[in-house]
Amino acid sequence: MRKEKIVALKSAVDGLMVHGIQNDSTEKLFELVSCEYLWHKDPILRQISIEGCCKMLFNVQLCE
Repeated sequence: MRKEKIVALKSAVDGLMVHGIQNDSTEKLFELVSCEYLWHKDPILRQISIEGCCKMLFNVQLCE
């Protein structure tokens, strides 16, 4: 189960980096990644979320 969550979280971050926040569904996905997983108990999921949020801060797609 943990491996699936890791792959899903990485995919969500990659999708947000490529497509940005364009509509309600991607906005909810961003909130999930940035709010829920930043405080997750699992250190690996938390680290992926932190790295993803940092990458998204520097991504031009989120600023449009």
